[in-house]
Formats: sequence, structure tokens, C-alpha cells
Amino acid sequence: MAVTVGLTGEKPINTPLIRHKIRSTPFLLMNRPLKALLSRMVLVLNLGFASLFARAQGTATWSETFESAAALTNWTVSNGTWQIGMPTSGPGSAHGGTRVAGTVLDGNYTDNMSSRLVSPVLTVPSADQNPRLRFWHWWSLAGNDFGKIQISVDNGATWSDLAPQYDGGNGSDGRWSHAWVDLRAYAGRTVRLGFYFESHTTYYSSPGSGTGYAVTVSSGWYIDDLAIEIGDAPALPKDEGFETGWGGWRAQYAGGWAADSAIWEIGQPTSGPGAAHSGTKCLANH
Repeated sequence: MAVTVGLTGEKPINTPLIRHKIRSTPFLLMNRPLKALLSRMVLVLNLGFASLFARAQGTATWSETFESAAALTNWTVSNGTWQIGMPTSGPGSAHGGTRVAGTVLDGNYTDNMSSRLVSPVLTVPSADQNPRLRFWHWWSLAGNDFGKIQISVDNGATWSDLAPQYDGGNGSDGRWSHAWVDLRAYAGRTVRLGFYFESHTTYYSSPGSGTGYAVTVSSGWYIDDLAIEIGDAPALPKDEGFETGWGGWRAQYAGGWAADSAIWEIGQPTSGPGAAHSGTKCLANH
């Protein structure tokens, strides 16, 4: 699988790309201006698209930690599998506090099911406030299974996808990732948020084993510390040494954006080059 690296402007544009191979994982990384040489640099991960852009500093207008007993009544579940409580499987603990929402809290989910975790009714702030959904999540999905972040403007009668799905075979690399989902298209609307999960057996065909369907399951999808945030994007510095951490950066994956923690990391390297080019910190995909 090819690594694709290219230069783009403030928004992705059609630009000639330099292609080469690194191991077997495709990457795409997007970077803001560095010493007037690059304005964007992008990596495509096998999770999908992993881009880095400027990140807004947010103020929460709504939040959910699942720590209160009220979460059990404020949130509803259609068709089973989602649970709220203390996880003993998957991540093994909550991102914050002790409780999460998860597809199963004490083992692997089962095949051939669909289930949606549904939020209470919320009002999205105005578009000029740059509203976005932020939440921490940990996921490990198998085979043809997937998860989606969805939204409903008619009290759950119909649902629309807010971002591309998280596919089976991909995961959060054993860590919590801080998702970012743009809500400006729903500014001023009364909505419900949905976390939709679907699992399937996997069809196989081989000369030795014949054909059939195999059970393929995994730990599932775990959600914690949600918020609707507002706030403007900070001004972009001309140079970036990553010494102050994530700052204005965020990463984009197949299921949406992440910031503050993701498969991409900013910090002191102990592998790869073993040290930053200058200072002590750098950006790396692990």
C-alpha cells in the first residue's frame, strides 16, 4: 500500500503528489505552514484519512460523563447491545471517572446485531460559534462490523451520518482518541445524537474449508466524556516546533476528526529517530 505525500493549500486542492511505499500501511498527513515551505502535508492511514489542521479552543455548552445515575434514563438504546457502566473489557477502564457507554462492558459483542445509543434532546449552538461534538472513544471492531456517529432532527424517526464510519479491522490502536465532529450544518436545530453499531458474520471461501460464515467479533466501541463545544480557531503560528504540544492541531480519521490524543502523537520520541530534530518534541504516528 502506498504512502501519499503532497502539498496543498488552506483547503485540499488538486496538487501533484509524491508517492512511495513504507511498510504496508497507507498514510496521509496534513500539516499547516512550516517556515513558508508547506501549507498542508497529509497522510492516509488504513483507518482512512489522517489529516492535521488548526484546532479551535473550545468552551463546552453541554457535556456527558456517564458518571451520574441520570445517564441511564437520559440516554436510550435501540435493539440491545449498548450498556452504561464500568468497563472490564476493551479499554478496561473509563477515560475519565469510572463509567462509560460501551457496546458490551464485560466481553466481546456478538455477531449479527444492530444497536444505537441515543442521546437526550440537544440544541446545537449557532454556526458563528463553530459548534462541534467532542468525545473520547476507544474501539476495536472485526470483520464487516462498523460504527457510525449519527444525528436526528426529528426526535429519532430518521438518522443521518455525521461522519464516515469506523470499519471492522481498524481500531484506535489500544488508546483513547479525542474525536471532533463538525455540527455547523445543524446550527440552531434541536437534535439527538446517535452512536450506531452493526456487526455481521464474515463470509469465507477456500479450497480446504469450503464456504460458509465465520463468527468474527472483537471488544467493540466505548464512548466517554462527551461535549458540545464552541469557540474560534486560534491564529496559526508561522513556525511549528511542537514544543507546546497539540496547540492548534487536530487529526482526521475515517470516522472523523481527533485532537489532543490520537494515533498521531506529539511529544518526546523514544523510538524512530530517538530524539527531535530540534528541541525535545516532534509529531509522529506512534
